[in-house]
Amino acid sequence: YFHNHLSIFRKVSCLIHKGKPLFGLINATKLGILAKAFLNRGAYFNGELIKLNEGQNLSNCHLAFDYGYTQREKQINKTLIKVANKIKYCFSYASTGVSLLYFLGGKIDGYIHSNISLWDVAAGDILVREAGGKVTDFNKNPLNYDFDKNKSVIFCKEKIHEELVHILS
Repeated sequence: YFHNHLSIFRKVSCLIHKGKPLFGLINATKLGILAKAFLNRGAYFNGELIKLNEGQNLSNCHLAFDYGYTQREKQINKTLIKVANKIKYCFSYASTGVSLLYFLGGKIDGYIHSNISLWDVAAGDILVREAGGKVTDFNKNPLNYDFDKNKSVIFCKEKIHEELVHILS
């Protein structure tokens, strides 16, 4: 799909069994990026095993944010306004899949979404956890696969997780 002539098309797939993601895949063909993960078998980025580093201090981090299609002002106040002056730089790629690929590829240090649906996060959940990152809602709870929409999520490196939860909860 093209957004203002930017290719952010990606394929996202996840296999969930008994409330647990077993396999996740994000493929951005135009960007030449494929990430996949199997439960307890690691995550791979273009065929290479991903092991996210611990991270750096929040003030040196680059984070991506997205807000969904409804109540954007509320979502921006809930996330971006609270975090923007505490980080080095913020981005919005208008795509959960692309944002997660940039995170897994080391281009950014985390991704925050304040109004997300299950189909957008399931593949990223297993990919980020298998790569050694943290995935929770704003209250530090693991993702719940009974929810459908209007949930928050933080995908990030270990070192900044506690601070982000503290700021956003």
